[in-house]
Amino acid sequence: MAIELPPGHKRPKIKFKRVAKPKPPPKTPEERAAEHLAKTEKRYGITPNVVNAVIMAEHGLLTNAAAKLNMTRHSLVNYIDKNPVCLEALEQARAVMGDVAELSDEPHHDPAEGVVGRLVTATADALTRLGPLEQCVLNAAITARKVSV
Repeated sequence: MAIELPPGHKRPKIKFKRVAKPKPPPKTPEERAAEHLAKTEKRYGITPNVVNAVIMAEHGLLTNAAAKLNMTRHSLVNYIDKNPVCLEALEQARAVMGDVAELSDEPHHDPAEGVVGRLVTATADALTRLGPLEQCVLNAAITARKVSV
């Protein structure tokens, strides 16, 4: 049954108070970094293992690695900086390339041949001087050179 109001009477308006939802607690820097990594991985379809493999294949050259991963060099550098596993792989790849370069820069003096200069070694001799990881990188470099020639 409806209540009838006298003529000219205005019905009082009911005001509803909106109840504010509690704000979520602020995210920690670690949580934000993890979200950013996940977003980058989803956007480019990469994982730390894939990035490590490409870095090793490209001998630590980030421009080439970024091109293979279809991402910008800047994005790759940021991803590597935030992912310690990839950072370690980059350091190893660059150290290996330094070791390979040092092999060709060793002073060589052989009076019998009258040669004084840089030692150029055969691949087999270079492999015996390197550790297993460095051997893997050297083999990949040799394979890449054969394919490009």
